[in-house]
Amino acid sequence: MTARRALPYQWRVDELGLGSGLDIEAVRRQLRAAVARFCPDWMREEREDLVQASLLRIMEALKSREGAELKATYVWKTAFSVVLDETRRAWRRRERPFGDDGPPPVPAGATPEALQLQGEVGRAVRDCLGGLEAGRRRAVQLRLAGFGHDDAAQRLGLAVKQASNLIFRGMEDLRRCLRAKGITA
Repeated sequence: MTARRALPYQWRVDELGLGSGLDIEAVRRQLRAAVARFCPDWMREEREDLVQASLLRIMEALKSREGAELKATYVWKTAFSVVLDETRRAWRRRERPFGDDGPPPVPAGATPEALQLQGEVGRAVRDCLGGLEAGRRRAVQLRLAGFGHDDAAQRLGLAVKQASNLIFRGMEDLRRCLRAKGITA
């Protein structure tokens, strides 16, 4: 009977540079393929950073699990998670580049009056946010930036329930202020 040969996409923890000899480049090649598959075009300049972040996650996970095998499915899952996390962060921070075409086009059918109204609404929201109590203002700003209740709680250093209450009450205050200024949904 012949010895069972490991598949090319399976590595042991001791092969990941934590012991003897894994070809890290083989893992990196798999990660590059996975990141290229999942990464949106507008983040293509960050692909190598995403590969590196994925590799670090894999190394940390394997260090904590002595004797664990690294399978291709785990490599792809890790790359997907890293790309998804970074994409969400970029969207929350509004880090979408204009690209070669310059700023995004004005929506079709947008009139100068509609664009002016958008500017007025933005100013009204900023004014109303300025009038909120500091804790509610921070919670609402995080929510409007795209953070969920869990993320807002973590950033505010509060329990999720407390952050949810601040967001709920702050959004109610914001709606009330905007209605008083004549702005409705």
